[in-house]
Amino acid sequence: MKAYWCVCRDDDPPYLHDHKKIAQGCGLYTKMSEEQLKFLDFIKPMNIEARYQEIKDEVARSLNREKTAEILETTKQLYAWILQKLQEKSSTR
Repeated sequence: MKAYWCVCRDDDPPYLHDHKKIAQGCGLYTKMSEEQLKFLDFIKPMNIEARYQEIKDEVARSLNREKTAEILETTKQLYAWILQKLQEKSSTR
C-alpha cells in the first residue's frame, strides 16, 4: 500500500501501520471489495506494540493453525491485488 501511495501522491506515506488509513490516503480504499475492507478491519488489532503484553496474549489465544493459514492466504491475495493495481497505476503515468 505504501508503494501505491508513492505512485499516486507526491508526499511520503505516513509512518503508521493502520492499513485502512493508508488505503484511504492513497485511493485504494474505494477500489477494495467488501471482503478486502473487512480483512483490513480484522487484521488491525494484530499490529500491537510490544509493551501491551496482555493484548498480545489475547490475540494469540484467538489464533490457531487453521486461522493463521487463512490469514496468510488472504494476505497473499490482497498483496497480489495491490501489486496488480500498482502495475496498472504505474503504466498510466
